[in-house]
Amino acid sequence: MLFRSDKNVRLDSKFSVVSAFWKPNAADVVYTGTLKIDNRFITFTTAPEYSRTISATSLTSAMGFIQDGQRIPVLHGFTEDGLCTLCQLDEIDHPGLKHTGLGQSIVATTYQASACINGMHLGSLNEKCLNSARYSFEGLSKWLPKATSETWEKDCIVLKVPFTEREVFAIGLLESRILVSLKVFPELTSSKSDVSRQSRSIPYIMVESSENESLDWYHDIGNRLENFFSLLSGASLAIETMFVNRGEECGSVIEKRYNKVTRFNALD
Repeated sequence: MLFRSDKNVRLDSKFSVVSAFWKPNAADVVYTGTLKIDNRFITFTTAPEYSRTISATSLTSAMGFIQDGQRIPVLHGFTEDGLCTLCQLDEIDHPGLKHTGLGQSIVATTYQASACINGMHLGSLNEKCLNSARYSFEGLSKWLPKATSETWEKDCIVLKVPFTEREVFAIGLLESRILVSLKVFPELTSSKSDVSRQSRSIPYIMVESSENESLDWYHDIGNRLENFFSLLSGASLAIETMFVNRGEECGSVIEKRYNKVTRFNALD
């Protein structure tokens, strides 16, 4: 499918789910906890651990995820949405309690990530393993032709919703050897409260590279596309969704950004 209909696929998705994560090179050491994505941060908090003999400080070190403030490049795991990857994690907090008189403690560890990829495991932000990506933009649809068509007959109105997307344009860039195409995908949804149906057109950009590239590389392409469409439309058009592909695998990217759709200032 071109667009996954399940939840948690927007770049600014917000949710809290039970999860399990591990380092790629230590898959036998699994840490369960809660993955939480809110308006500001992507965090993973491990399940609290209880100890009668060691302090909260030594317990945190014994958990083995991170030592001396070092950054974790990547964690692999899974949630209710399937496979999941967290990238560039920093240890930020140790929620829990410690009773020094009894020598007992309950402690967890919270890590903040820069990006979350649902649907696949990646080696790192810089691992060159992805062959394509697609992006959708808030506010772009009003500048493009609709996928659906409407005709007025003598005694009825006929609305046609095609089964395939409509290609607006496709260009190949010789120097970078990438293919960029703009397509409009038709979507037909039914209302849960009544029998009505609603159709809309979702434009998206597909970028395909001749050789495998990294998530960072495709992320940079997305930023350039934002600037390009903002310049053309005169408004700041933010990325709404970003999907990356590795063969038959598809993953949705979530990160915390602070874009605000406003009028575009050409002087900037």
